[in-house]
Amino acid sequence: MIDKETIEITSLSDFIHRVSLQDGTLFHSRTTNLRPIYRGQANCKWPIEPAVYRHGRFNYETNYIREIERLEPYEFMSLSRIEKLIKMQHYGIPTRLIDFTYNSLVALYFACCSQNEYDGIVFDVHAFPLYNQDFVWISIIMKFLFEFSRLSFSTKDMINELKQNISEYPTREVEPFYENKALEKILTSPIGVYPHLSNDRIKNQDGVFIIAGMSIEKYDNNYIIFEKQSYDSIKQLWPESRSVIIPSKSKNKILRDLEKIGIHKRKLFPELEVQANYVTEYIDSLK
Repeated sequence: MIDKETIEITSLSDFIHRVSLQDGTLFHSRTTNLRPIYRGQANCKWPIEPAVYRHGRFNYETNYIREIERLEPYEFMSLSRIEKLIKMQHYGIPTRLIDFTYNSLVALYFACCSQNEYDGIVFDVHAFPLYNQDFVWISIIMKFLFEFSRLSFSTKDMINELKQNISEYPTREVEPFYENKALEKILTSPIGVYPHLSNDRIKNQDGVFIIAGMSIEKYDNNYIIFEKQSYDSIKQLWPESRSVIIPSKSKNKILRDLEKIGIHKRKLFPELEVQANYVTEYIDSLK
C-alpha cells in the first residue's frame, strides 16, 4: 500500500513535473552543502545499504581494503583515504559508500535499468547535509576503517590517537568529538560526502555519496561491538524524504525516453568496456 508520502509515476514527463522541477533547499558553506539528492534502486523491496553490508561481508570490510591495496599499491599511493575508498567503490570493491546523485534523472535511470519484473524506486531526499571530502568527521571515519575496524573497538584508544594529532583532527567549527558519546555518534550516523569530481563516472552521474553508519550491538567491558546499519525505508535514513515508485510495466518506456534526452548507459558509464557493450547491444537490437 502506498502511503501519502509516496508517489507513483508512470512516465518521464510525470517524473520531471512531480520530482525534477520541484524546488529544494540549496545551501553552501565552507564545509557543508545542502541540496536535494536522489537514489534509484531497480527493486523497491531492496533495503538501503552499501555493498559491504550485504552477503555477510561486514566483518571483512578492512580485509577488502587491505587486500586491494596490497595487490595494487601504485593505484592508491597518492590518494587520501576517502579518495581510496571512492576509487575502490568505482572498481567494484565492496565499501560502505552508498551511491546518490543530485541529478534526479540519473536516479530514475537506475530505478529502471534492470529487474524488469519488479517495481523500481527513486528516493527523493531533501536537504541532506553533504560534507566536503576533507571534512574532519569524514577523516575520523576513514581512520576507523583503515586502522581500527575490527570486531571489538575501543573509543578510548582512538580518542587518544586523535588527540595526538589535533592539527589533523581539529574541533573548531564542529561539535567536539574527543569524548566517547561524540565519537560514537560520528561512527553510527550516516555522513554525506560531496566528492571531488576525480573521475568521469562521478562527473557524468553527478555523483555524491553517503557513508553508511553502524549500530552498536553491545558494550563489552571497555569495548564496543558494532553491527551494520541498514534501512528498510528512506525515512529511517533521513526523515525529510519521500519514495517515488516506478511500476515495472513503465520501465522500458521511461528508459527509451531518457535515452532521447541523453541519460543512458553510454553517458553514465564512460569506461571503454561499457562503451563496447553498449555498441554491441545497440547493433544487436537492429537485427
